[in-house]
Amino acid sequence: PPKDEQRLEVLVDAATGRVVDVTIPRKDTNISVSEQAALKEAIRILEKYVDPGVTEVQVSQIIKPGEPSPVTSGDWQFEFIKSHDGVPVLQQYPDEAYIVTVDPSTGKANGFLNRTASAEAVALPDKSKAVPVEQAVREYLAYMPLQLAYTIKGVEDEKLAKPKLIYVPMSDKKYADKYIYIDAISGKAVIR
Repeated sequence: PPKDEQRLEVLVDAATGRVVDVTIPRKDTNISVSEQAALKEAIRILEKYVDPGVTEVQVSQIIKPGEPSPVTSGDWQFEFIKSHDGVPVLQQYPDEAYIVTVDPSTGKANGFLNRTASAEAVALPDKSKAVPVEQAVREYLAYMPLQLAYTIKGVEDEKLAKPKLIYVPMSDKKYADKYIYIDAISGKAVIR
């Protein structure tokens, strides 16, 4: 194919017409676009492809550009999650987000991925009825108390130059395979 030819991929859900994935190759390896400019472009694309009825989102992650490699495009990447009155609306999985990538050399969006569950609008509880966060923390710590521990490895599993003394949550063995969260209205732990 000619050198200036580009391949554009678009994946659409035939049943709903939702744009699920758009991919355009990066122009070159230059990085000249600021985060502010890239975010503005990402929001422009998000407004175009976001699901109907979604009126509020928040940025959940920003990945800075770098050199392209076999495992990453090196683009600016912005992840947006749905929210309501400033509170994230989480789906079944924590990675369900709208992802927009922006070419760091041109400032143009070159990718969109809709990893959200297509859900009907639901009435959400009033956040003003939530218990104070301090009460929720006490309840959580009753099931997941903090314990002192030494760590010799960092978050990326790299060996630390100097071991650290840290607090880590440690649950009773009976909760080892359980998911624990605090119901914000009742203030009580829910264990699944």
